[in-house]
Amino acid sequence: VLRICGIEIPFVLMPHTSKAVRPFIMTLLLGMPMVLELDDPLVAATSFGIGVVSILLLATVVFTDPGILPPAIDPDKESNRQKLSVFLQTPTYKQDLSGGSYCRTCYHVRPRRSTHCRLCQVCVTEHDHHCFILGCCVGARNLRWFLLYMAATTTAGIFTSWKLLQQTLTAVQRGKMSS
Repeated sequence: VLRICGIEIPFVLMPHTSKAVRPFIMTLLLGMPMVLELDDPLVAATSFGIGVVSILLLATVVFTDPGILPPAIDPDKESNRQKLSVFLQTPTYKQDLSGGSYCRTCYHVRPRRSTHCRLCQVCVTEHDHHCFILGCCVGARNLRWFLLYMAATTTAGIFTSWKLLQQTLTAVQRGKMSS
């Protein structure tokens, strides 16, 4: 938990979090030259703003806990039974344990719609997928941030590309550029 200005912000470092540097670099290397080529300052500022929102959402996805289930504290490995932890006895998870499966890696019963990520070596509630580009799991707690990140990135790319295409076609029509 990170404390900023008295507000506690939970975040997690996944084993592959270092791979999240790639999207930051890709955004800067691909996005910034496009923004710098725009002639209209308002369009450039809008494109830059959408890009900043995209980068902030990327950081939020990468450092937000996807819903990691803690491994069993004191499992009985011989009988493959878990001594239920306090975490799994909360009302939210107690009702989900009826249809869950047993994780042989973490030694506990997983709630329904939970999966063990073989790359991160953790069980994640409502596991959607492990994003290889971001280097983290997408689960119950960071799925909305992932979807917002995808929407912002797509919007930034389409908006900036469209404006550059319009600018180029205008320059060709005015005779500033040869076709």
